[in-house]
Amino acid sequence: MSLALEGLRVLITRPQPQAGRLAAFLQAKGARTTVLPMVAITPLTLTSQPDNLAQFSKIIAISVPSVDIALRTLPEFSPQTQWVTPGLGTAQALKSHGIQPLTPHSEFTSEAMLALPELNQVTGEKILLLKGEGGRELLRNELSRRGAEVVSLDLYRRQCPDYQQGEIETTVASADINAIVATSGQIVSNLHTCCPDDLKNLPLIIPSQRVAEKAEALGFKRVVVSQGAGDQDIAEALLQLVY
Repeated sequence: MSLALEGLRVLITRPQPQAGRLAAFLQAKGARTTVLPMVAITPLTLTSQPDNLAQFSKIIAISVPSVDIALRTLPEFSPQTQWVTPGLGTAQALKSHGIQPLTPHSEFTSEAMLALPELNQVTGEKILLLKGEGGRELLRNELSRRGAEVVSLDLYRRQCPDYQQGEIETTVASADINAIVATSGQIVSNLHTCCPDDLKNLPLIIPSQRVAEKAEALGFKRVVVSQGAGDQDIAEALLQLVY
């Protein structure tokens, strides 16, 4: 499969540094890639944070940025704490720091993570939720309903990058794109707002049915749902466009 994606010209819209890693991965399989992040990650200044991280029996990290920022800025975590994450990319980020997290075996979503047995019986537990500003309240609400005390810590803000006038249109036109990768609902929204309308006619690789429904509602015509947001998942979804 080393050149299985040859002929595809892929627009990668996820934030850096994940975009660069995905680009290199797809290039090794023959694709030509253009990186145009549709979300920028800005770390937040923490005005308050838990004094004792050992009080938490579980820590849920929602994304790669939540892992990177937390392990860089927060006090040392207890080795006894159980980490949980919904996605393989975030799990790999934790493993690179020597942490072995719990992750769903398939359907790498918050809903699938909530189905893990370890998150079903959490009455009386304290759980730390590491996330970006805003977003869904599903995890906090459901774990609280199950009896846990959930502390939510916003570590970063997502915003549309500040591109110069005409930069997006010029980049897209020169790359002659024939497929797009968008890995979150906010990225899809920013694509809809900032990019030329003709991109909506191209195949759009999406990591979940929930985000796919949002993309279709915004007018994207050819939505392909991958098994997850990991590099290999995206490559396999793109492979459907070749054969």
